[in-house]
Amino acid sequence: MKKTQTLVISNRTTGFNKDESTALSKCFQAYSNNCAGIFCGQMISSLGFEQVKKYAYINLENGVTICSMFDGDVMYFIDGIDEEMFTSYGDAKNNL
Repeated sequence: MKKTQTLVISNRTTGFNKDESTALSKCFQAYSNNCAGIFCGQMISSLGFEQVKKYAYINLENGVTICSMFDGDVMYFIDGIDEEMFTSYGDAKNNL
């Protein structure tokens, strides 16, 4: 039987606008490409939107966060150290 997970989207009380939807979809695509499946298997611990800095994010159980600015590319950072951004999941994971 497959393991299932229920996620609540943080900082959201209304529907999504186009920028938010696009940013979150980029995060899920990056998750699918880098972190899902039997070889990596990183579970999502939370997801949502950072309203001040304007990005969507997916936090992973290993401490890496996938984020996408509402008008930008996907970036990665380590939880608690968001000053340093990485352009690849591998770079972020190697700095844990």
